[in-house]
Amino acid sequence: MGQEAPPRGPSFAAGLPALPFHYSIYGVSIASEVPLRYPEGLKVARPQIRLKLGSTDLIERLVAGRQSTKASDWYTQETLRDGSLCLRWKGLADYTVSHDGGEVACCASPSSDAESVNMYLLGQVLSFALLRKGVEPLHATAVVVDGHAIGFLGASGDGKSTLAAAFLERGHRLLTDDMLVIRDNSGRLTAYPGPSRIKLYPEIAQQILRSSSGKPMNHLTPKLVIPLPDHSLCREPMPLDVLYKLPGPRTRVQSIRIRKLSQQRALVELLRHTFNTSDVQPSRLKQQFAAAAQLAHRLPVKNLSHPRVLSALPAVVDMILRDMARTD
Repeated sequence: MGQEAPPRGPSFAAGLPALPFHYSIYGVSIASEVPLRYPEGLKVARPQIRLKLGSTDLIERLVAGRQSTKASDWYTQETLRDGSLCLRWKGLADYTVSHDGGEVACCASPSSDAESVNMYLLGQVLSFALLRKGVEPLHATAVVVDGHAIGFLGASGDGKSTLAAAFLERGHRLLTDDMLVIRDNSGRLTAYPGPSRIKLYPEIAQQILRSSSGKPMNHLTPKLVIPLPDHSLCREPMPLDVLYKLPGPRTRVQSIRIRKLSQQRALVELLRHTFNTSDVQPSRLKQQFAAAAQLAHRLPVKNLSHPRVLSALPAVVDMILRDMARTD
């Protein structure tokens, strides 16, 4: 008798008819088995990524005996026999990403919140699919000012979303929060819209946006996932003018300063602030370096220093707007 064929990761919904819901998020065409909190787009014959529902039993069978990369008690990552990935957040959801990034499956825990499940699906999970399709997302938030996007580059806790909220308070629009995809569009670097939400601490959301509505991001942080109204969102790709590298949480300065980085230093910061630090395969690292080098050559990256207090944010917004006017 022949050996039993190993189960394959992406075949969670084999035999289903064409997926009914269609979106364009981060400039990627997505067909989904379930509706997402995002306006539907045009149906395409061959979507770049297909989102399907998974099965707990099948996921357990797929990962049985596999060695996992345990980042924490909350998150584990397994590479399956066919090259696909299984990403698991305890008590939230399990996800798989096919070897080519073309199919993502989700199996949510019964007690999980749908907003949090979708946030991880369209953030961390989708980043693995994008990498496998040659797209290198940055850890950045972007807002739109007068028809142009500006990005805030930084690690978790550096204040990207808080600064974006200060721009929203002024009437500007959010393009994407936390994950930024940049592409060349007819010779112009273009930033693409992400999900219709922002992640903020409750006190910051209340003080800046006058909003206390939102769902907990996860049990490890008090941050909320806050849906935004249509007038606060930009859902069209926008030309990207500049990236501002934000100060870290331990920065202690009294004044606001903006300084353009050298191309070499810009490259270092772009490499440091990839959205996905988990995929360290040599082919991916080569792809990452090439993408960052192109951006550093073509896009101004500036270091932004400012006092890390909420009372300074209006002056920070003013300084950035003046800097953009000088650039123009």
